[in-house]
Amino acid sequence: YKSFDRTNWRPTYYCFTDHVFESELGNIRNTFSGTLFSNNTFSKKEFRQFHIVCAHNIKSHKYTVHGNMLEYYVPSNATVMTFMIELAMYMGFSEIYLLGVDCSNGFVNSSSHFMSGYQTEEMKKVELRRMRNLAKGDQIMTPEELGQYRVDRSLEAYKKIRNYADKHHIKIVNATKGGCLEAFERADLEEITLKKHV
Repeated sequence: YKSFDRTNWRPTYYCFTDHVFESELGNIRNTFSGTLFSNNTFSKKEFRQFHIVCAHNIKSHKYTVHGNMLEYYVPSNATVMTFMIELAMYMGFSEIYLLGVDCSNGFVNSSSHFMSGYQTEEMKKVELRRMRNLAKGDQIMTPEELGQYRVDRSLEAYKKIRNYADKHHIKIVNATKGGCLEAFERADLEEITLKKHV
């Protein structure tokens, strides 16, 4: 939604998880409406312009792809992108193309992020607080170390998604320019678009 001023296409569904709401609630409410999928429960008053569908969290489990998003979702080690991929698989899509999934955050590989200015200072503060809570043990980590820790956890989750997708004959293609996500087959968006229209 932060690139709406530079794009003319709009999603059919929106997905938000965890900390984004803490810092972006105003922008979310004022920018769009429609069907919203999340792993959180929100006040109907705050989100009256949305049709909200919430997945039940099981945070105590290690990340796994369950296959039925509306029964439960395991967010450990995961990201909003893993949530979206699982949702697409649950909806029955047999081909999924990823765009802007550079697998970075505001603390590591930030120069490779798919758009500059994506993460506000407020979002960084919330993310840093959240990442410190997720870190194991009493070890004090620098923001960069916490960022890398988060990237490594995400990459493990993507590998689990790839294994699930392969077993269920679902094709997931990473059409992102750059980034460090190599769990999925890579492809060029322009070539995909040309092939689909020939």
